[in-house]
Amino acid sequence: MMTNWFSWFSKPKVEVEVEEEQVETIIKPHYVFIHGANQSRVCWNYIIRELELEKDQYTCIEYSSIEPFFDNLEEMQILADDLPKGCCVIGHSLGGIYGVHLYRTHPKKFSQGISISTPFGGSSAAEYLRYISPQTKLFKEIGRKSLPITQSQETEINIPWTQLVTVRGNSPWLRSRNDGIVTERSMTIRDDVEHIEVFANHYEVLVYDPVVDIIKEKTFKNLTNTP
Repeated sequence: MMTNWFSWFSKPKVEVEVEEEQVETIIKPHYVFIHGANQSRVCWNYIIRELELEKDQYTCIEYSSIEPFFDNLEEMQILADDLPKGCCVIGHSLGGIYGVHLYRTHPKKFSQGISISTPFGGSSAAEYLRYISPQTKLFKEIGRKSLPITQSQETEINIPWTQLVTVRGNSPWLRSRNDGIVTERSMTIRDDVEHIEVFANHYEVLVYDPVVDIIKEKTFKNLTNTP
C-alpha cells in the first residue's frame, strides 16, 4: 500500500462564504428651480449645495418681476421645451405659480412638484397696494382674481405635488395668520396637493434644514445594487 506523503502537509479545504457588498445608489431627478418675486437664482444656493447637485442636475430659471407675468412665462416655456422628461419643479412663492403654469403647458416634462410658501389663493394685500403703487405690475398680477392666479387654480395637478406652508412670521398688516408675506389661507387653498407645515418665515425657509430633508424624502430614490 502506497502512502501519500503529500497529504500530511496539505491544508484541509475550508469553505468561506463571502457576503457580497451592496452599494446604495441615489437617483435624483432633474430639478427646475424658480425663485420668487424680486429675487434671483442666488436664493437657491443653500438648497442646491445641501442636495449635492452637479451643474447638469438642475436648471435655475430667472425672470424679472418688472416684466409682465405672461411675458416671463412665454420665455420660460421656450426654455422648458429643452428640459428632459420627468423633472421636479421647485418654486418659491410666486415661483410656485409659474411652476403650475409650466406644468399646465408642459405636463410630460414634470413628474413631481414642490412649492414653497406659494400664494395659490392670491394676495388680498396686493389688491390694496395696487392703488398705492399703480405702476407696480406685480400687485396687479397676484391679486385673488388676477389671471395668473385664477388660471393656476383652474389647472388640475395630476402629479405628486407638495406645498410647504410656512407658519412663522405673522405680519400685523395681514388680517389672518401669515408668514410675513403670504397668508396661511392662500397657501392652503388647493386640495389637490399635499400640505406640510414648516416652522419658518417666508424667506428663511430657503435656508432651513428641514426643507432640505423634505425635498430629499420626496424626490430621492434609493436603489441597492450588488456589484
